Amino acid sequence: TSLFFWADNEKQAEVIKKIRENNYISWWGNCGNISPNLVDKSFGLLKFCQQYGFTTDEVIAFGDGGNDDVMLEMAGIGVAVKNSKENTLKAADYICKKSIEDGGIYEALIDLNILQEKHYDPKIFFFDIDSTTFDHSIKDVREKTYEALQRLKDKGCKLCINTSRAYEEMYNVPKRFVDMMDCIIMLSGSYIIKDGKTYVKYMDEQQIQACIEFLDNNDITYRYSLDTGHGYLNRH
Repeated sequence: TSLFFWADNEKQAEVIKKIRENNYISWWGNCGNISPNLVDKSFGLLKFCQQYGFTTDEVIAFGDGGNDDVMLEMAGIGVAVKNSKENTLKAADYICKKSIEDGGIYEALIDLNILQEKHYDPKIFFFDIDSTTFDHSIKDVREKTYEALQRLKDKGCKLCINTSRAYEEMYNVPKRFVDMMDCIIMLSGSYIIKDGKTYVKYMDEQQIQACIEFLDNNDITYRYSLDTGHGYLNRH
């Protein structure tokens, strides 16, 4: 469903950029995802809007990196955390004034009048995990973020994880955080869990073989994932 790669140098990066036919490539730093064409985090966002009968104007999305940009642009309000990449800051409608360590998401929801009686009433929220809601310095979600999420749930809002992680890579995401979510979007839109059911968007098998052959021939490190939720690296 998705290939995750690392480009160790500029030459490899230029080679990867050529893999565009019938594929979508999202970058953050020197790594990124190769997914089925038109499948990214915004793909999952649209699918859930259809499921719940919302428009994208009723969505608020949070992110920090390159593969979050389209999601932020599509949402009614796109929020970038304080230390986001430059292109993500440009894609956002609002930039957190504080870091996530200092309660940036909570303060953003207060500042946008979403936790009070408000002028704007989004119904569904999509959250990136790494360095957006999940703080790697404590390997957990901050209490202020939990508080903000609970207040949204109390208001009847739907909460969704939207991440490029594979299912297998969710093991260290706190159960308390996952249990608050109404749905989980993984692999940048390719693997979705809702109401106990799993939905998978597949890459064409011939395309997969061509990509893998290309990456192997150019000595490019990559991860591939299966509909079992497992992710595999081609090298240690």
